[in-house]
Amino acid sequence: MEVVLTLKMNFGQVPGDAITVIDGRRVPLVGSVFDNRDRIAREFLRLMVKVGARQPRMVRRLLGRGGRET
Repeated sequence: MEVVLTLKMNFGQVPGDAITVIDGRRVPLVGSVFDNRDRIAREFLRLMVKVGARQPRMVRRLLGRGGRET
């Protein structure tokens, strides 16, 4: 069994402010989160770098280094 995963991140109200990071990736449902934690952490970091390259303002906000406070 597998899940088809799409991840879209919105950085504002305008449609152009959205980035689709993962589009239709097939993810098998095998093993557990604990068995795959290193792979999950690497993928999360890779996605953060990918998004940060396109929206550096958002990474600054996530890391607490400037940007607008909400």
